[in-house]
Amino acid sequence: DNTKMIEFFSNIRTEIPQMPLLIHSLILSVLPFLMWLTLVNRDKPLYKTIWSILLGLQLITIYTWFFWAKLPLSESLPLYHCRIGMFVVLLARPGILKDYFALLGVVGGVLAMIHPDFYPYQFLHVTNIFFFIGHFALFVLSLLHLMTQSNLDKLNPKLIIQLTLLINMSLIFINLLTGGNYGFMMKTPILGITNPFLNLFIVTTLLSFLVLFVKQIFQKVRMRASLKTEES
Repeated sequence: DNTKMIEFFSNIRTEIPQMPLLIHSLILSVLPFLMWLTLVNRDKPLYKTIWSILLGLQLITIYTWFFWAKLPLSESLPLYHCRIGMFVVLLARPGILKDYFALLGVVGGVLAMIHPDFYPYQFLHVTNIFFFIGHFALFVLSLLHLMTQSNLDKLNPKLIIQLTLLINMSLIFINLLTGGNYGFMMKTPILGITNPFLNLFIVTTLLSFLVLFVKQIFQKVRMRASLKTEES
């Protein structure tokens, strides 16, 4: 249907869609399913390839649309935490930076599903559908990296806080140049705080804590797995 395709790729803004509670609950239930699926298929190269292709196509499609729709720099730069994470997890070689963004990708994937930050178009629109595809792919590829290639011992709490603070401070500077709200530095969701320095403290503290929390979980799981292997 041409009309539906035109609406799907429309650049005419409407309003931010409201997601029904049932659909929101179903979407949240996808995360534990993806976690199980990734655990089962973590050693299968095809599984990683499928999700990598999906994430790559998502990024190409969404930025092609941003360019076509002539979105301003305040919205179209790849400078949200999760968007940066998508590029790093997809393209970067294994190392400390990829380990950090994989942890952040798990955190961001969960937070994005808890509180989706939709674009002001209808729900079935390229920006909003690819919001879910991108974050699900980020979540899976981050889990895969943490399960198979990461070395979390090198990523100490001090370094996690420093990286998070550096990224967020950079985003404040970019927001001042573009008029954007990358990383929610200028206005936080739910809280609605518009003081960038207070937001810097809040977002840095929250993300650092959550990244450290996910790191601890993965290290404990790995430790238990290695102990079981030695016992057997």
